[in-house]
Parts: sequence; C-alpha cells; structure tokens
Amino acid sequence: MMTLMWMIILVMMRFRDYRTSVNNYSADDDEKSIPYASGTSFTQHLVSQLNTYRLNDEERDIAEFLVGSVDESGYIRRDLSDIMDDLAFTQNVYTTEDKIERVLKIVHQLDPSRRWCS
Repeated sequence: MMTLMWMIILVMMRFRDYRTSVNNYSADDDEKSIPYASGTSFTQHLVSQLNTYRLNDEERDIAEFLVGSVDESGYIRRDLSDIMDDLAFTQNVYTTEDKIERVLKIVHQLDPSRRWCS
C-alpha cells in the first residue's frame, strides 16, 4: 500500500514538472506584442506641473481636483461652492472658498502643452 502511494506521488511530481515546461509555440511562430499608447494626457501634463509649486497636502488635493474638473474646452464651469461641496463629499477635503480660489490662481498659472493649444 505504501509503495503504491509513493509511486503515485512520483508520477504526480513528474507530470507537474512536465506541465510547467509546456511550450505551445513553434519556432516558426512570430512573436506578437500588443501595442499600447504612450504619452501623457492633458490632465497628467497639468498635474505634473504642480510639482514645481510648494503646496501642502490639502492644497495639492484641491489643485488636482481642479485640474480634473477642467472640461475639454479648458474651462472650469462650476461655482466655487459646488467645488467645495464636491471636495468634502468625494475627496474628504474640508476647505473654504477662499483657499479654493487661491489654489485656482495657481492652476491658472499652469502651462498647457502646445498640442492642446492649437
């Protein structure tokens, strides 16, 4: 009984090694890769520029939220009070309209890339 069990274990170990070394590709097969898009989006471009400013964590969160609120025309078409509410409910950032306005002035200083301006 014991030798049968050992034989089963040995056979299973061989099959385990065999299965991990299976190659389903021929030497004639071409290596195919999936292309991916590279580059940065408009939002990523603006957020990366925030690193050039000295912002505390709260200001950084506000600035990133503001950059994310820019529409395809390049405008933020929302009232500061609505932005303040959204920051509180979605980002857990409780702030004032004055602080949002100060950070908004920084966001206005960010340089959009030339490809978005043309």
